[in-house]
Formats: sequence, structure tokens, C-alpha cells
Amino acid sequence: MIFRKNVEPACTYCRHSSPAEEGTCICLKRGIVSEWGSCRHFSYDPLRRVPESSPAPKTEGLDQDAFSLD
Repeated sequence: MIFRKNVEPACTYCRHSSPAEEGTCICLKRGIVSEWGSCRHFSYDPLRRVPESSPAPKTEGLDQDAFSLD
């Protein structure tokens, strides 16, 4: 859930940080920090979070004719 209220703090999701090199962020409050670190200034920004993709449906053993619109 992207918009849930109880998100574990991480600099990756904070509104005060910007992504830098892999594994680090640049924080307006603390400078260069780890992307999974956090501090008391954490403010969740849901637009920075990338949702997990759902697994592809299993199509083994299904007939292809069942999916045609003929």
C-alpha cells in the first residue's frame, strides 16, 4: 500500500531527500545519507515510493481459444 499511514521511515521516501549515487541520498537536513537511514525530520512522500509489481498470472494448461473473441 503506497498511501498507508504507518510507513517505516527511510530516506528514500522522505520529502527532504533527493536520490544521489546508488545507495545514497542527499538530505536537505543532514547532507549525504544512506537511502535506508532515517532521522527525526522524516516526512513521508508517497510519490517517491515505487509499488511492488504483482506476479504474472499462470497460464500453463489454459487453452488459447478461450481467450479469443471469435
